[in-house]
Amino acid sequence: MIRRTLPIATVIIIICIYQLYWLTGEYTELCNRFSEDIQEALRSSDFEELTHRVDEISKMRYKGRVDINMGYDHRQKTSIVQSEVTEITDTVKQSDSQMVVSPASFSSILRSPEDLKKIGLNMQRGIHAAIDGIKAIDLNYLDKTLTGKLHRLGLEDKHILLLQKKTSDGEIQSHSAVTLEKTNIMASDPTGVFRLEISPEAEYVMLIPRWHMAVLKKMAPIILFSAFTLLLLILTFWYMIHNMRKQQRLEEIKTDFTNNITHELKTPIAVAYAANDSLLNFDATRNTPRMNRYLNVCQEQLRLLDRLVEQILSLSMERKQSLILNYEDVSVKELIESIISTFSIKYADNIAFIIDIEKDLTMTTDRMHLSNIIGNLIDNAIKYSHNQAVVKLEAYRDSKNQIVIKVIDNGIGITSEQQKLIFDKFYRVPHGNVHDVKGYGLGLFYVKSMTKNLGGTVCVKSIYGKGSSFILKFK
Repeated sequence: MIRRTLPIATVIIIICIYQLYWLTGEYTELCNRFSEDIQEALRSSDFEELTHRVDEISKMRYKGRVDINMGYDHRQKTSIVQSEVTEITDTVKQSDSQMVVSPASFSSILRSPEDLKKIGLNMQRGIHAAIDGIKAIDLNYLDKTLTGKLHRLGLEDKHILLLQKKTSDGEIQSHSAVTLEKTNIMASDPTGVFRLEISPEAEYVMLIPRWHMAVLKKMAPIILFSAFTLLLLILTFWYMIHNMRKQQRLEEIKTDFTNNITHELKTPIAVAYAANDSLLNFDATRNTPRMNRYLNVCQEQLRLLDRLVEQILSLSMERKQSLILNYEDVSVKELIESIISTFSIKYADNIAFIIDIEKDLTMTTDRMHLSNIIGNLIDNAIKYSHNQAVVKLEAYRDSKNQIVIKVIDNGIGITSEQQKLIFDKFYRVPHGNVHDVKGYGLGLFYVKSMTKNLGGTVCVKSIYGKGSSFILKFK
């Protein structure tokens, strides 16, 4: 179960990490754009404050002229703005305006948005230099205008707007539109600082506490949708895992039921087989040909049913994940002779065994499963042999200190193409004219899987039409 859930958990973790990475990038990009919007709000509010003061000056019937000259250095990529305030008298008359920059040069200035933005800021500073000398900055008007723009951006919290000026002795004086006491801003609050230079000696400084919260509010729909998607994904995977566990429990119940029923079938099959065998051999002179034929049919069907039960048991044991192996020291010769005696009773005169086993050869293994492995190979050797089956069993320790067990037959053999598939589940070798061989393709699958569980390997060598040799190797 852990092997099944681990890939799912890995996918969920990867998706969560990707979502977090994407949300972090989106948050960073939105913060940058929001910071630019706040800076633009401060600049445009300053421009509106300048316009307001120009209107106020016009109402004062001020007699004077403001000259603003702009230059642009292509090499340094900088603009130069100079302003001059001149009072108009009878002796000083207003001169006609002149175009200092040619259209070709001016178009080259407009090629870069960044350069154009810098030119606009410099022009704004030039206007400040001219207007500030006539009428002082109305900081409260600027703050009122700025507050409206910040509210439209979603910044409902209080902010501090300061006008900082350098004195002649280098000290900085600050003037605020709203006093610090009225803002209820704590010194420990995370604060964003935004600046706008209006002259070499003065700049606006705006402090906005918790301005990142406005960014998070804007991202709230995205965050909620992302969280909902992740939650839905996790619930879906949880439902899949829950179903997998449920199916696993049902599979275990089914397997236990199959094991119990199959074990219960072994006893009546054995009893029926023994009774049928006794009827065949008891007082042969009184057995009619018809009775003898029927008893032979029953004997054959009991034999097939016994093999089928053995294979079901073998497959059920292999499928159990919590397979318990009972290791013990086993005499290889004694085990193989016990298996041979069973097959000798079953097949009587239809089989001949040749045994070549190294003396005192022992191995530490599970006796029952090793017996089933060798029994399956012998059973196949008998089924796929000609009239008289000759099965040779060899067992020895090789040069690599591995125990080798060979089951060699004189049967019909297996082609090289079929040898690649015979250990697959439910695969059965097409056996041509041999029509009386029954099975479900589970025997060799069990042999391979159980040999692996016992720490060994199995392979086959065969020549079609001359027989096969199955080789087991255990460390």
